[in-house]
Amino acid sequence: MGCICHLVQLATGCGIRALHQPIEEILSSIYAHFDIRWLSLLTCIKRVLSQWDALQAYFASHEDVEKPGKVKMLAEHLTSKKTKFFFLFLSQVLKPLAELKEFMIHRLHQEMTSLVRSFMGRFLPASLIADVPLKDIKFKEASLQFPDKELFLGAAAQTFLEDNMDELSSSVPMMIKAVRDFFVAVTTKMMTAFPLDNIILQNLTVLNQESRHQFSPNSGAAHSYTPSKAVLLAAKHCTFKYNHQ
Repeated sequence: MGCICHLVQLATGCGIRALHQPIEEILSSIYAHFDIRWLSLLTCIKRVLSQWDALQAYFASHEDVEKPGKVKMLAEHLTSKKTKFFFLFLSQVLKPLAELKEFMIHRLHQEMTSLVRSFMGRFLPASLIADVPLKDIKFKEASLQFPDKELFLGAAAQTFLEDNMDELSSSVPMMIKAVRDFFVAVTTKMMTAFPLDNIILQNLTVLNQESRHQFSPNSGAAHSYTPSKAVLLAAKHCTFKYNHQ
């Protein structure tokens, strides 16, 4: 079982590649050009967006802008409204993934499930997600996903798209498809990489004080449940394994 934050990073990488936009190449080239230390993906995206106009002007007027190479590539992408749209989209959609923290082992299954469901909610109706086992949700079927106008883009990306529709209109179908591909790729990776079917992790939720109160009051379990020695030993073993991989 790998570190949950590392698994989320892998899922994010799958989503970035599904966009078919050189997001990471643009970021790494900008940071390398100015010899700036690489930070987290979301932090880099936000910093580039905050300096977008200045970076655009800098590379467009650079002496090497007409020569094949990184400067020309960056100048072209920084003047592309399509590229800026994807940066704005990622600046919003990556927040819940980037803000994920390590959890105590007894909360891990609950947090993984919550993350996957909340992410699905950005491109699937709630009626397809609520009270349905994750493995039974047909998230890859485009016909079950939100229509184009209801897909989550983030307020900034949505406004930018509307303000530049005249210029981007011919590219919108491709851009929306890329957004769908991003959501599906990230969700697919989380579903396959997260240990969602791990019985030990599922059973360890009883160690969570909040989860104990979810038992039926009629059963008396809400206040009297005591984890068995086997469960506690499994928790100890699983915690050790989780923290050392």
